[in-house]
Amino acid sequence: MTFFKKLNLLHDLTFFPSSDLMLSFGEDTGHGWQGIRYYAVHSDIRDAVLNTLPADYRSKFGVSLMIINKMELPAHTDNGILVSVNFYIETADAITKFHKVKTGQQAKTRKLENQDDGAIFDAACLDLAGEFKANKNEVWVLNVKEPHSVSCSTNSIRTAYCLQSNVVSYEQTLNITRRTEERGQA
Repeated sequence: MTFFKKLNLLHDLTFFPSSDLMLSFGEDTGHGWQGIRYYAVHSDIRDAVLNTLPADYRSKFGVSLMIINKMELPAHTDNGILVSVNFYIETADAITKFHKVKTGQQAKTRKLENQDDGAIFDAACLDLAGEFKANKNEVWVLNVKEPHSVSCSTNSIRTAYCLQSNVVSYEQTLNITRRTEERGQA
């Protein structure tokens, strides 16, 4: 089983800040809030990202701006979505690691106050299943229902536009994006 795939596409989207916070997962550390936040995006960005999909699938995905300002995001599954196609803007030299529960062990999880179907995993019950380091302007498809963690460089911020669905699976998204790759456009 695969957990992530780099698409054979590069995008030319730039960071366009937004103050329209949609969702956040994190905590106040005493040095300010740290974690991951998702913001609404300007319609031009939304349309550019959605247009990478065939027209009949666009209504099944949403677009947001993801900002990570924490050095280490623990292993977690995403809340309310099945798949994320990330259009990386600033990568913070981050490594995204996917994990699987160790053979013979039960997953030990906890939830943040605003999580429903997502969870944070105890690292002691996980083995590394694979990892990647995205570069600026790359596009990656992630199976966010599998445990994954993110390690960023010191004092760096990671940003990406995220094309996410709560109805289309990771495998279906790989098949859909194959058409986009064949057209050679992002």
